[in-house]
Amino acid sequence: MKKFILFMLSLLLFRSAFAEDINLICDINLQDDSSGRVVSQKIRTRVEVSVYQNGNIYILPDSDLIGSVSTAKTPSSININNYSTPTKWHVQKTNRNSSTGAISDTTIIIDRNAGTISYNHLFTLKNNSIQTTGFGNCERINPNVKKF
Repeated sequence: MKKFILFMLSLLLFRSAFAEDINLICDINLQDDSSGRVVSQKIRTRVEVSVYQNGNIYILPDSDLIGSVSTAKTPSSININNYSTPTKWHVQKTNRNSSTGAISDTTIIIDRNAGTISYNHLFTLKNNSIQTTGFGNCERINPNVKKF
């Protein structure tokens, strides 16, 4: 019982560190440009945006086709830019894989007024690169409301 109470207390403290936690469902048109060949596809993905009181922003899509981005510094971070305003989240982060030297540059912009998402990811390894771009519309969802 004591462990359960400690767990619940730590969970409550962790959740209270959020200033804002928003869940979106987004329909995105993706284009992957690999070796001069462009592949387009449409995806529907859930995107969680968490804004902490300390200013860190996490944008976490649940699709394997879109990378996440945050303003939190990690050992692999080489550049972080937060261009966010009260009407949009705009985060750009560049990471380097220490074992392969690969560089991954990811930018996500969510316009809160227009309800749109923009995605850009450039993966570079030696002289090869793959760029994935996307744009789409999002709606706010409430995961606490049961549909059935």
